[in-house]
Amino acid sequence: MKYLKIISIAMMLPLLAISCKKKPNPKLETPQEELDEVQVHFVLLDDNQQATTDTASIVFDKNGASNIDLLTVHAGKKYLMLIHIFNEDESINDEIMEDGDMHQFFFMPSDSALITSFEYLDEDQNGRAIGLKNKIEWAATEITADFKIILRHGLDKSHENAVDFNDPNYRNAGGEDDLQVSFEIKTIL
Repeated sequence: MKYLKIISIAMMLPLLAISCKKKPNPKLETPQEELDEVQVHFVLLDDNQQATTDTASIVFDKNGASNIDLLTVHAGKKYLMLIHIFNEDESINDEIMEDGDMHQFFFMPSDSALITSFEYLDEDQNGRAIGLKNKIEWAATEITADFKIILRHGLDKSHENAVDFNDPNYRNAGGEDDLQVSFEIKTIL
């Protein structure tokens, strides 16, 4: 009988070891932004790179619907592109800047000839792009194209696919989309 108890205990020890084995910590998801409205403003820059009063704007609601069908900009001109994001009528741009190491905008024109130069004008604490403020130069010819704006959250900004504003493989840098809106844009002479 004594041997039966010892054998029973010996058989239960592996089960106890398995059930007491330390489980890995669960992977916590990064909280994403709540968005009610997105405003995108394109401010024409003069020859001295100063902002003018000539501004083209588009506004998106929380469902991604825009207030206009087609946005027009001057061909061959440089613009300051400003993005303002709101939740419950309050700007969350400061939150995005504070957590800049977790956020980056990407800009995807359906026709690569639409943009001749692009520069991120804001950066996180590590010197990497965010994208709320940008300088963009449009093609010198008339082009009509779809223009997609994506805000990526929780990505590895040091990844090679997070370097270019229009990298089609930006998802390889990880994270998830907080925002994805698109609209038609036309450069006019």
